[in-house]
Amino acid sequence: MPISKAELKKTKALLTRKGRRSQGRFIGEGIRLLDEALHHRFLPIVVYYAESLLSERGRDLLGRLQEYEVPASAVSTRELESLSHTKAPQGVVAVFETPTVDLGKLFRPDFRTVLWCHHVADPLNLGLLLRSAAAFGIDLVVTSGDSVELFAPRTVRASAGAVFAVPVATAAWEEISNLLREHNFCVLATDIHGREFRTLADVAEPEQKLALVVGSEADGLPVEIINRAETVLRIAHENRVESLNVAVAGSILMREVYEFRKA
Repeated sequence: MPISKAELKKTKALLTRKGRRSQGRFIGEGIRLLDEALHHRFLPIVVYYAESLLSERGRDLLGRLQEYEVPASAVSTRELESLSHTKAPQGVVAVFETPTVDLGKLFRPDFRTVLWCHHVADPLNLGLLLRSAAAFGIDLVVTSGDSVELFAPRTVRASAGAVFAVPVATAAWEEISNLLREHNFCVLATDIHGREFRTLADVAEPEQKLALVVGSEADGLPVEIINRAETVLRIAHENRVESLNVAVAGSILMREVYEFRKA
């Protein structure tokens, strides 16, 4: 069934923050991303596809979506491109319901490892952190401050589908800090002036609940958050660079925790 002008306009609005908030929906595109959504049973509301842009993998994906009875509408190449935020769309765009990002509803007492991203404004960095969080078994990712939207198109795409694999929340930093304290988390903050460490065994115990806090590369973490951390860490590296990119630093810490838990 062809897409109506009204439906096209409504879907295009999801490329904007205002549209996503008002509709409670977001856009995901690309074959790999939708593969991950299916893998985690995060089914879209509707899928739009342009036959001329589909590869064999894309056609196979459509077939699997139909098995889950996900509605699919054929659109023109021009219409598909208008729904995409990339320069070279892969021929398929999906609309999803935005899940709750309420920290109180998502947090569980049995969580052992939390990644807290404060003022991570670059969607590429946040997406990469989400991907690492999924890879290294983080229980929850929570954002605060002026962090980019968790379900903005570029964040979702950069996560390569990890946004479907790990619980994500957003809250004021005070709420996050109080919740972590209430549940006896050891808060490890990162800062270029922090204590240099080479292994987590230097600063934590394997059975401890851990919260890793990362901030923007430009500004770091505010003193209010630094002051609430049990330990402020600096990842050891050569002095040829002043600091590490936040996605790199966060990923290193998450892998450290992953290995620490396994030891």
